[in-house]
Amino acid sequence: MSDSCARISQSATVPRSRGDSLGAPGGAHGKGLGILAGMNSIGSLSTYTVQSVDIAHLIQIALTPIFLISAIGVTLNVLTSRLARIVDRARATEDVLRRPDHTHDGRDLHGVLSVLARRARYINAAITLITLSALFISLVVVMLFVNAFLRWDLSVFIACMFILSMLSLAAALSAFLIEVRVATNTLQIGIEAAEAADAASRHDE
Repeated sequence: MSDSCARISQSATVPRSRGDSLGAPGGAHGKGLGILAGMNSIGSLSTYTVQSVDIAHLIQIALTPIFLISAIGVTLNVLTSRLARIVDRARATEDVLRRPDHTHDGRDLHGVLSVLARRARYINAAITLITLSALFISLVVVMLFVNAFLRWDLSVFIACMFILSMLSLAAALSAFLIEVRVATNTLQIGIEAAEAADAASRHDE
């Protein structure tokens, strides 16, 4: 009787142990999936944070060329204003020469026109070079973002574009300086010629 009771109790406890042995791996597997999901969410959040930091740093780097473009725009405005004044003065001089009642009053208007044409050429060259400088700077900004997002190695290209931009800016400023010197020398020559003509008229009197 006691043996039969012991067998019944063993047979009753065996399914429970099997259930526990089968249920334990399932619970561990669920916990593992939860941990993996949490790690994936943390990884995606960290990747988003890194990308945000990279973009913010990239924008900070791109601000310096953008400020340079602003300075180039101000210089370009000055150059175009000077070119407009040269063109207006040349047209006024041509109108004086085309008058039928024009009399020679001691001024070399043809020489003035040649000087104005020379100044216009220098200003035109400066405008062209400084516009190329702004275009090169714009390419630098674009290539910075392309290099960051597409993971291309464009460091050599970016450096070459920046060097070309600085060379173009230096050449434009040199042409502008030459134009200013030409205008100044022409003004001094005009003053000396006017003084000489005045002295000659006084001597005749």
